[in-house]
Amino acid sequence: MRVMFTTQYMYDVLKYPFGGLEIHVKDLIENLGEAYEVIIFSPDYFRKNYLLTSYKNGQFQSRTFLKMGTKIEMWQLTSENYQHILKKALIDFKIDLVHVHNCIDHTYDISRVANELGIPVIKGLHDYYDIAGENFQKTFEPRFSQEIIKNPLFTSSFQQQWANQTTDFFNSIDHAIGYSASSITIYEHFFPKTVFELIPHGLKMKCQNLAASSYLGKKKFIFCGRISREKGIYELIEVIKSVEPEICEFHIFGMWEPYLLTEKAALEKRDNVFIYGRYNQTELFTVHLPKIRPHFGLIISDWDEIFNYVLSEIMAAGIIPIVSPKGALKERVSESFFGIILESNSVEDLKKMLIALLDKDDNWYKKQLKSANDFQPVQMEEMISAYHRTYEKLVKTESNKKQKTKKYWLDSMLYNIFQRALIFIAFSQTWQKSKKIRDRIKRIIRG
Repeated sequence: MRVMFTTQYMYDVLKYPFGGLEIHVKDLIENLGEAYEVIIFSPDYFRKNYLLTSYKNGQFQSRTFLKMGTKIEMWQLTSENYQHILKKALIDFKIDLVHVHNCIDHTYDISRVANELGIPVIKGLHDYYDIAGENFQKTFEPRFSQEIIKNPLFTSSFQQQWANQTTDFFNSIDHAIGYSASSITIYEHFFPKTVFELIPHGLKMKCQNLAASSYLGKKKFIFCGRISREKGIYELIEVIKSVEPEICEFHIFGMWEPYLLTEKAALEKRDNVFIYGRYNQTELFTVHLPKIRPHFGLIISDWDEIFNYVLSEIMAAGIIPIVSPKGALKERVSESFFGIILESNSVEDLKKMLIALLDKDDNWYKKQLKSANDFQPVQMEEMISAYHRTYEKLVKTESNKKQKTKKYWLDSMLYNIFQRALIFIAFSQTWQKSKKIRDRIKRIIRG
């Protein structure tokens, strides 16, 4: 089966999986198996051309460039050039199914072009761009945030166009996959006619205990992932500044956004802060965390996370998660009964939580760790099996539709030929001359 993934810029995802979207795409490529060929359709770095990167059985196969000519702008809804090259790609690569991971740097023509060719379409819900025109939406009342509304391009008439076009897109796809129940609930509100399925991201790692064995001494916190505003880094910095170095230490792993380099430099001067920069996932869990033995993992995003790999990974490692009360973070901690949910990710509530934790004792901590033993993350095999079922079902359904259409076309054609033959016979001289003979035969038969 040949599956096309449409994504944001993704030159070689096997080598450079920067965030959750890339990690998920990488996991699918490496684990779908030899029966699948994945072709990633994404823009180049300058967003002026598109790349078709082919992978099979977890290995890079080839890369093809398609010239776009004009750049796809942010929030662009449709483009004739884009439709043309997408159609060419679908036909040339004989695509069986389109899996839309992201519409950013694409247009909403994807489903229309695929439908014309009889190719089923799946949409993965990696963020809230399709709803609100931005990745990290914090509230959905109103649908578009004040920050978006202030943009000169996002006028009131364009907001209506956006709502109409995204609705048409979701109404015309065959399936949508969500990674948490909370994100599906939000999407169902805006696109009630769409068929949604829950398939959480699977983990390769097995549960292991990397947490501190005792609650005595300094309390150790880790903060992992992309270091950015929407991940709560500003709130964390303020909390770090307010804590005595002898009481707590903080270990920060991940890439810092360029606008945070001044804050990063200031934190590096503090004795109780350790900054590691970009990290390798394997090294994090085999080298760094066994050495640190942290008590808590901080995941304090200020938006409704769709999934969050770090949460699953630190829970699997037996490290107590402290999360903001939003989206998939709150959902999974609530369901597992393992972790602490903040009242909010404000500086005040983070400080309040920290003071409360300092008053806890070793018995409380060990009781918390026992809850970790009951946590079982979704494994990679479970996730891949779910994708196999969904992919095969949709392709088979579309194939049956084509066969029925072909059968109806053939039946209709034969019927027309037969009708024409009857008309020719009915008006022929032989048929007219034989009428007396046919009438006599009828009377004999009737008695």
